[in-house]
Amino acid sequence: MQAADTSASRMPAPIDFAVLGMPIAHSLSPRIHRKFAEATGIALHYQAIPVAAADLATFLGNAHQQGARGLNLTMPHKQA
Repeated sequence: MQAADTSASRMPAPIDFAVLGMPIAHSLSPRIHRKFAEATGIALHYQAIPVAAADLATFLGNAHQQGARGLNLTMPHKQA
């Protein structure tokens, strides 16, 4: 496998990912995914987004149209 070309002229647009929850500020996911992206040369943007349970269905319905390519869920959206 070849190393990714990271020159500014050839760097692809970042791929958008997020973790959704409420509260969400404590999440380590953005830091973990940023380190993974740096280590692998992948251009991605991963953020923590506060989304209340009552708003989850609407958010998910619009996420792909807004550019999201992957989402993770945490409390209160996870259920055992």
